Amino acid sequence: MKFAKYRESDFRSLWIASMAVCLPAVNPAAAQPAIWNGRTGNWNNAALWNTGIVPNDHTIDVLIDSGNPGTSVVNLNISATARTISLDADDTLQFSNSKNLYLTGGGTFNGNVNLAKFDLIQAIGSQIFSGTGQISLLAKQANGNGGSIIVGSADGITPATLTLGAGLTVRGAAGFIGTDLTDGSHVVNQGTILTE
Repeated sequence: MKFAKYRESDFRSLWIASMAVCLPAVNPAAAQPAIWNGRTGNWNNAALWNTGIVPNDHTIDVLIDSGNPGTSVVNLNISATARTISLDADDTLQFSNSKNLYLTGGGTFNGNVNLAKFDLIQAIGSQIFSGTGQISLLAKQANGNGGSIIVGSADGITPATLTLGAGLTVRGAAGFIGTDLTDGSHVVNQGTILTE
């Protein structure tokens, strides 16, 4: 069997090209945060966002119901990009069917985030994931892989740091936390990581 030999620069070029796809063009309405209106529903339903636009832009701050007293469950049924995300304590962000959330500015997770096999939260560039909530890297099958939290350079060259804040819990039996690049990026854990 013959294996191809790749240089680090080949992967860097692929990383930069993939980020061009992940980071859509700047939306003129991006200055206004996207606030979930508060209820259970799919991320791609524009009627459930205060802007009437489904958030998918690296300059938009996403707030999952922003203090609404009701419980919200947001089903991330599309892969999406945001600058930041903030999840209230009584709310859940549920990933479905191998979806990805790309963040360029960090997140505050006070509620529950559930990722399953092939689901991904990608921190693009240095940032902090804070809050008092829980991120679960669940497996859809008993022997399957769980979701992933990955940090990577924004430019494919400069190392990035993802800090998991002191109140945050990440749990799961089959997930992955780290980097899949050779750019020197890394994760600093100040919270709790539970393997189950």
